[in-house]
Amino acid sequence: MADEQKKILPINYTHRDFSSIRGDLMEVVERFYPDTFRDFSEASFGALMLDAVAYVGDQLSFYLDYNVNETFLDTAFQYNNILRHGRVLGYKNLGRPSTYGQVMLYVLVPASTVALGPDSDYLPILRRGSRFSSQNGLNFVLTSNVDFADPKNLSVVARTDASTGAPTYYAVKAPGNVVSGVFLQEKIKIGVFERFKKVQIIAPNIAEIISVADSAGNEYFEVD
Repeated sequence: MADEQKKILPINYTHRDFSSIRGDLMEVVERFYPDTFRDFSEASFGALMLDAVAYVGDQLSFYLDYNVNETFLDTAFQYNNILRHGRVLGYKNLGRPSTYGQVMLYVLVPASTVALGPDSDYLPILRRGSRFSSQNGLNFVLTSNVDFADPKNLSVVARTDASTGAPTYYAVKAPGNVVSGVFLQEKIKIGVFERFKKVQIIAPNIAEIISVADSAGNEYFEVD
């Protein structure tokens, strides 16, 4: 058949999967090569060639769609590609974020000997930086002091005298704000002066750098 006649057959470019590409190839073979290709059984060599070409077309279509999707921020799926698009737009990725929340803290305090309620001399202040851990091994750090002497805190009788029934201990409940992770300190030797010196921090999974200071006590801050 002449080349001019072969060009008349329209190509359906929406067929991109294996079965549809193979069907199009079969249609072309049956129409334009009826004298040279007659064995259309699945076990024939010709069927093997059709399957191979259809497979290659299916894979090329897949990677073409993948590359086009990853080219745009709205359709990108890979995490690193999304970060690259963000950097082009001025977004600064700060790494793995920390989780903030509130926990309820309880302390057992002896009862007051002169009045009802817990003895105020035993009400502690839990300092900022105190560490907690969950049952599944996650670490949390207290972000502010918790004063158990605050009159807003709830206190209930926790233990009583077996003979008289008088309260002997109170449980005091107070809220506390926490952040996931732990506070670590790393010392790095700078050495002689070097312009635009880069320092590598060894600690992994850093969520935030709280402060930077030298051995003389001078504090440094990040600038644009």
